Amino acid sequence: MLTDTFIQTKLQPPTLSPDTLLRPKLIQRLENGRYRKLSLISAPAGYGKSVLARIWQESCDCPVAWLSLDKNDNDLRVFLSYVVSAIQTIFPKGCEDTTFLLNGMQLPPSDLLTTSLINETAVLPNPFILVLDDYHLIQNPDIHQLINTLIQYQSPHMHLALITRQDPPVDLVNLRAKNQVTEIRLSELRFNESEAKQYLKISLGDSLSPDLANQLIERTEGWAVGLRLAVLAFRNQIDELPALETYQGSNHYIMSYLVKEVLQQQPQQIQIFLLYTSLLDRFCTPLCDALLNINQKPRQPNSQEILEHLRQDNLFLISLDPHGEWFRYHHLFQDLLRHQLKTAVAPGEISNLHKQASIWFAQHGFWRKR
Repeated sequence: MLTDTFIQTKLQPPTLSPDTLLRPKLIQRLENGRYRKLSLISAPAGYGKSVLARIWQESCDCPVAWLSLDKNDNDLRVFLSYVVSAIQTIFPKGCEDTTFLLNGMQLPPSDLLTTSLINETAVLPNPFILVLDDYHLIQNPDIHQLINTLIQYQSPHMHLALITRQDPPVDLVNLRAKNQVTEIRLSELRFNESEAKQYLKISLGDSLSPDLANQLIERTEGWAVGLRLAVLAFRNQIDELPALETYQGSNHYIMSYLVKEVLQQQPQQIQIFLLYTSLLDRFCTPLCDALLNINQKPRQPNSQEILEHLRQDNLFLISLDPHGEWFRYHHLFQDLLRHQLKTAVAPGEISNLHKQASIWFAQHGFWRKR
């Protein structure tokens, strides 16, 4: 196996910080779903997905094999070698036949490797949980097929947990129908008011007034990293109000995080869409089409396709109606996008975008008398 080139810390779960907020209701949901095949924890960057799984690991009486994935794991041999190594942290002599196949000069067909892994996990002596963190970084279709087949024929001894920023290409519809998946998503991971206040108290004590704490909670909308970055911004501030007024998407802590972890990860046409539509407090497909004039550029995907991409990738898109027709961005994400728009686009072009949006609203009856 490629153990000499392995990064051993990828097989170790993240360390919990002293200000970690325990989520007993979510942990109980995960525990109650251990009889199912899959736990899916899917949400945008910074909502505490890995932390939740780590808390679950600490409280669980079942051994956990952990693998933190990165972009270099898109090679099937590398991916499967890491998976086997993760399992061997619990069962040192487990998956020996799969290890032998992976050590060959020529990699066997993926079907043979998948069958070997399924059969060997089925004879392991005790139940265990396999956690694959940052699964959204995997793009190799062969690996997706391996995971799909593994889930289909999964041993009752193994429970798979996928942590991801976007839904993986697995048959969730079928898994839901058979009650074989536990899903933890943005709506559950978002801190409620009580949890946010508890986190602020743990991190800042009583130094933050209740009124400013409420304003901060409203601005961050339950975003865990948003609250953590707010703690950094407030910790050394003598005057709270100026700090709160500057705590927007353009705050350097937030901007550095969102640009690196979210914006720069998107293709250029998606970045343009995000920047242009950030001018809108709410938007729908026809409005976005009008704003970007996409209909005159047939080579580009239309707004409906882009919005679906944003929804699937959990890009801070919030639905405003049960039909999925109107949306908005998370407030801090919108702040960041608007700041980036001002640096990337000339003022005259921004004025034209406002004009196009105003024309669309007027044509469709969205106007108010003053």
